Amino acid sequence: MLELVSALFYTKWVIDCLVFITVWFFIILFISAYTRFAYVTFRQGVAKQLSWSTREKISIRLKRSGLYRWEAVDWVILRESLTFLAAVFLYAMSQQWLMTLMGIIVIRLWLFLFINSKIKNQLHQMSRDLPYFIDLLCMTLTSGMNLQTGIQTSLQHIQPGALCLAWQQYVFDIKSGVAYDTAMQNIMMNTGHQEMRRVCVSLIQAQQRGMSVAGILSEHARQLRASHLLAAEKKALQAPVRMLFPLVVCFFPCTFLVLGFAIWVSAGFGA
Repeated sequence: MLELVSALFYTKWVIDCLVFITVWFFIILFISAYTRFAYVTFRQGVAKQLSWSTREKISIRLKRSGLYRWEAVDWVILRESLTFLAAVFLYAMSQQWLMTLMGIIVIRLWLFLFINSKIKNQLHQMSRDLPYFIDLLCMTLTSGMNLQTGIQTSLQHIQPGALCLAWQQYVFDIKSGVAYDTAMQNIMMNTGHQEMRRVCVSLIQAQQRGMSVAGILSEHARQLRASHLLAAEKKALQAPVRMLFPLVVCFFPCTFLVLGFAIWVSAGFGA
């Protein structure tokens, strides 16, 4: 009898746990669906308040920074939400409008500098990988492949980064039915890289005039390497000038202090 009671109690406990878990699962599912619906509705309202030019400028900056999956509306919502939370927190802590205003300015400035740093990193990666990518593309074109197949083959042998994402977007546009010239113009607009722009313009002209694409690309690769070598030499020549200020401010005073103290002691002034 005791075993029967314990078995029934155990069965009831298991059933209660299953019911509890099921109820909370549906509650969480409902909250998630309602939150998503509310966010979609709020997102549509924010999108209506943004002008087309503002949305286009933000989208270009996001793409140039490598945030291809972000849209302008989502970035605006994140920016305004962080600004609002920072303002509420600072005002609750300090009870001063001046501190709150300074916090808002700092948050906006930090977001702006974050995007700028991402853009600079993307441009640096493109400048580093572009000559190697052009050499691979020249090899594939010389072997008899067309431009699109050569680009896809070359993308398999370069490191993932800004350049790879830009050309993957080009391949996606071409497969989606976008015209060749439009896809190249999208690369130029989304990257903002001057060397990439020259390469794209040369490819468009070569395609229109029936010129040899491999020869043009090899010449571009040679010019890019020469410009990178000149930039490295320029930085090497600037290094002594940049080292002069730390030497004068930090190293030389410490050296003179040590030497002066030794001379002062050896001369007997410290006795």
